Parts: sequence; C-alpha cells; structure tokens
Amino acid sequence: MAIRPINDPRVRMRKAPEPKEEVGYGKPPKHSRFKPGQSGNPKGRPKGAKSQKTIVFETLLTPIDYVENGVRRKASRLELIFKRMVEKALKGDLRAAERLISMYATLEEGDRQTDAASPASEIDIEAEDEAILKEAWELFSKKGDRHE
Repeated sequence: MAIRPINDPRVRMRKAPEPKEEVGYGKPPKHSRFKPGQSGNPKGRPKGAKSQKTIVFETLLTPIDYVENGVRRKASRLELIFKRMVEKALKGDLRAAERLISMYATLEEGDRQTDAASPASEIDIEAEDEAILKEAWELFSKKGDRHE
C-alpha cells in the first residue's frame, strides 16, 4: 500500500462522524422542533381575545350619555343600573329596596373589615341616617315575611 500525500486529488478524506443527537422524552429531533416564533397551537386563542369577565366589566363600566332633568350627562351603565334601583325602591318596589339595603350592608361590612386593618379610613354615618336605614330594614323585612 502506497502512502499518498494529502493534496493528491485521489485521496478521499473521511469526515469525522457527527455526534448523535439525543432524541427521547422532551427532546424531539431537531428537524421537527418548533421554529422560533412558531406556535404549537396555531388555531388556538387569538391574541387579544377577551375573557367573559373582561367583557362584562368593560360593558358595565363603559360610559354612555343619558338625559336627566333635561340635562345631558355621562355615566357608566353600572351607575345607571344603581340609579334605577334607587328610583324603584323610592317608588315602593320592595325587591329593589331589599337588594339595595342588602348590598349596602354587604359593602358596609366589607368596609368595616378593611377599616379594622386601616383605622384612618373611617366612614361616618350620621346617627339620623343610621336610624332611617335601620327603620327601613325592619319595615322591609317585616313586609317580606308577610308576602312569602
């Protein structure tokens, strides 16, 4: 066997074997991996899609124009819903009054719990207003007992 020089065109150099890539659990072959920026679920949730909670909050908090006593004003839909409930309660709608008072009691209880953590944010209710609320609560709760 004759030894030939490296620059001889008849000499075929063997390439060093490439190291085998690891393939297994969590290591797919390189050719089938996701390319940068490619999604694994291209038909999945589109970017910017909103949840139901977001849609409800945005709808309720969107300001709309309304007319009150001939004056054009702007308020959120939620605020207008509460105004309507107050109007109904003042006209004698027992359900609206009960809901408003129970919401008020729930919010007041939440404020009391918050106030316990930070006593500087105390909400003052005048004694006269508190007496009116208690009287209204007793009146509505008695009427509710008769009708149910």
